[in-house]
Amino acid sequence: MSKIIAIVGMGLCGNAVFCRLVEELAKENQEDITILLFEKNPRYLATGFAYSVDSPDCWTLNNPAEGFKFISTADSLTKWMDENQEMLKDSFPRADKAYVPRALVGHYLKAQYEQQKNLAQQLGINVAVLSENIMDVKPLDFDRYRLQSGSNTYDVDALFLTTGHLNAQHYSALEDKQEYVPFEEIRQLSHVDSLGSDIYIIGGQAAFVDAALWLTIEKKFTGTLHSITRNPSVITTKGNGDTCETNALDTLTQSLTEKPKRTMGVDEARNIFWNAYQKDAKEPLVREKLPGTQSALRYQMDKYDCKPVNNTAGNIDELRNFIKNFYFSRAYQLMWECLNEEGKVEFSKQFYSFFMAYLTGITPINARILLALYESSRVIENQGLTDIVYDEEKQQFKLSFASGQIHYTTHIIDATGYRYHPEAQNAKPMLLDRMCQSGLIQDKALGGLELNDNYQIIDSKGRVRKTLFCMGPVANYNNPTPTPHSSFMVSRDVEVIIPALMKNLNAATEAIAAIDL
Repeated sequence: MSKIIAIVGMGLCGNAVFCRLVEELAKENQEDITILLFEKNPRYLATGFAYSVDSPDCWTLNNPAEGFKFISTADSLTKWMDENQEMLKDSFPRADKAYVPRALVGHYLKAQYEQQKNLAQQLGINVAVLSENIMDVKPLDFDRYRLQSGSNTYDVDALFLTTGHLNAQHYSALEDKQEYVPFEEIRQLSHVDSLGSDIYIIGGQAAFVDAALWLTIEKKFTGTLHSITRNPSVITTKGNGDTCETNALDTLTQSLTEKPKRTMGVDEARNIFWNAYQKDAKEPLVREKLPGTQSALRYQMDKYDCKPVNNTAGNIDELRNFIKNFYFSRAYQLMWECLNEEGKVEFSKQFYSFFMAYLTGITPINARILLALYESSRVIENQGLTDIVYDEEKQQFKLSFASGQIHYTTHIIDATGYRYHPEAQNAKPMLLDRMCQSGLIQDKALGGLELNDNYQIIDSKGRVRKTLFCMGPVANYNNPTPTPHSSFMVSRDVEVIIPALMKNLNAATEAIAAIDL
């Protein structure tokens, strides 16, 4: 029976779905299968923006290479590296073996894609790669869908939405200004010197670090970088293996299992977290006096380099370990379940970014460079941003701060990150926004989508769409807790999502066969 399967978005998630799907189809007696692969930017086919093969070498994998996971049935990244030493020596001669360039990972991902594409062709599976932007999806019936791309339409029997993050659009009113540059388009700035001696970057987390590294290392920018944030910037680094006790954390976890759901405010959540940490830590930080980025990186890098450290403020790496234990011990999920609705809103605004800054961290390689920029006053933090408008008379951006300060700048790089909440009323809707508007998907109040355990969409009428799947950052967020999307989730989720599809394909084939009989 003829079947058409579409994957919309061919970054890391889309590539994983494709590779795992082909492997499963190879085991089945499936006939006349077509797989449509949609990637609006051919530059990012099989890699996505994060792992594009033309990324600068200073953009490194945020974890050691041995920890990178794609799909369980593929060769590991480190094994592939061992088997391709000559290519790596030619293309990445200065690559650190622990924290490899993300472009190197991109070559690995493309190799997996090409291998599975060749297998599909050998099996007689038709694979069509389409450089089109899918603008909308409409149901034909309960199990089939029509994809709209400009004047083209595609009718499919199963659909995977693997489109990645949604653009944040915090400053959509500025997007028509030529001097406003979203982070994803930063490499289009061919003449950085023309931006002047000061470059303003909105945001102070991972994208800011990438922007700062690219500007100073790749483009040789010698001026000042302004990090513009609403709240104090927090950046920590990995590399130190300090541990923290878990006795108080274990007690906290148990107490949260006994607490009624949806009854706790954010202040109580914050207090019980810090109380447990203060008890478990040997050298605890003071909650009201957490170190800023420069102090945190100086402390951590001195320790990493085996130099004397100034630990009068407390052990930052011990806090990082406590947060890691908290996050993976069920305490994080239990705390989220215990928060009331207002508490969850405030938690998402205040506490989540703090957790992620300490939980994730940047590599020691990048931390060393960033610290040098801070200590030479090449990075200046400007906190308390309240508004940005474009002053037509001055032909500059006007930045307002809570302190009353006003800054003007000619160019702005927007590194504020992404959003995880589809918005039906979005003025500049993306695909998931439009599908939310039509009711084909439904958003959760604080972000993410309504999905079942197989990542099958639950539409606005509460019906499970068995051949419509969503996988990736938006799908994972708030499922069941606010969660950053990492590569290890891809390898885990694809082992759920592909069997669910195959079950439905087989059921449909058996139903048709029964009718024929």
